[in-house]
Amino acid sequence: MDQLVAKRLGKIIKEERINQNISIRALAEYCSISHTRLAEIENGDKLPSEEICKNICRELDVEYNFYSQIKDKEDIKHKFDVFFDFVYFQDLDKADRFYQDLLLLEDTKSFVLFEIDFELIKLIYYISRNKNNKSIKDTMNLLDKNQQLFFPDETVLYYLYKAAYFTDINLLVEAENLLMKAIDLTDNIKYLSLIYAQLGMVHTKNNKTALAIKYYIDAKIIFDNYMNYVRSLYACSNIAIAYLYSEAYIEAIKACKECINIAQRLSLKKVIMINAYNLSYIYMLTGEYEKVNEYVLISLKNGEPENGIYFHNAYAYYKMKEFALCNYWIEEGRSKLLKSEIFMSYLYDYLESQTKQCYDQSLEILKKIIDSDNYDESFDNQDRRFILKEFLDICKITKRFDLMAEYYYELY
Repeated sequence: MDQLVAKRLGKIIKEERINQNISIRALAEYCSISHTRLAEIENGDKLPSEEICKNICRELDVEYNFYSQIKDKEDIKHKFDVFFDFVYFQDLDKADRFYQDLLLLEDTKSFVLFEIDFELIKLIYYISRNKNNKSIKDTMNLLDKNQQLFFPDETVLYYLYKAAYFTDINLLVEAENLLMKAIDLTDNIKYLSLIYAQLGMVHTKNNKTALAIKYYIDAKIIFDNYMNYVRSLYACSNIAIAYLYSEAYIEAIKACKECINIAQRLSLKKVIMINAYNLSYIYMLTGEYEKVNEYVLISLKNGEPENGIYFHNAYAYYKMKEFALCNYWIEEGRSKLLKSEIFMSYLYDYLESQTKQCYDQSLEILKKIIDSDNYDESFDNQDRRFILKEFLDICKITKRFDLMAEYYYELY
């Protein structure tokens, strides 16, 4: 750790010296040390003494108390470990409060040596709390430039949470590569459990159900050993999603309902919300439309699910020819759309045109979605298959056999 602290300190001193247009020889002379000694400090080869640190800060006219920060490094690391444990055990209220306390520390500018660690904490927080993509991208860009200055295990955490972001936007090859690198770098059981869970998500999206379930079970075993029951339930929820992606709907329904039953006993609302959302989606796909509304309402009662929840209900009511209720849920969904959710916006347009039996317009909307990659990044293979099925059904109605021939083989 001392070597990495030395590299961080040297980088900061060198950048400040260059910004002030001071030569290395001049600063060394002001500080009464040789220029070779200063070069060693700037290159991170040696930690300076307390006296030299004070002299450098005085001559550069900066307020950073570098030596005090060096002495506090273990305390700072402990704070970061505490924050990670809150995230790991899904104690998100405590994680929120502790995160705010860490931001106050960062704002004092008394911890400039640990700026990289604060940025990594921000990335973990943003992804754990589903913050906006711009914040995540800006933080990753900064961390990418400073990976060589990470403390031990920080590279593992960075690969893990960067992979989580890549998984969410369907860069699955990149996500898997990062996760396999992370496995090679650590024997930390907590980190490995999260890596296995993330690999499960990657393979779920790749329709590799057996491999996904294998990784989820590996993760769940560790979660259970640590009595991390919330994450253990998430692993069970993800197993249900793996079944869903492979169209093993009976197994998916059973797994979701088991998760809800356990989560209700433990008052874990987010787990209930996620599994109710998944059940509403499964029943929509399987044509059991009368069951969709039940689980839509359960999901909404227990949190703020993704916007697709409104589409599930609107679609179910459209299929049951209850067009007034269909339009109500379309408007509910539209009122909560984010600017980035272009895909969902077009799906609501599609449903609206269907209620009016404007089939040519419906085809045009769906073809626009199918032919373009320029939609929200969470649009995945499962969503595409659903849209292709809808598209081919309308092609039959409108006798557009030319379009059927063009897209049929992608689906079947």
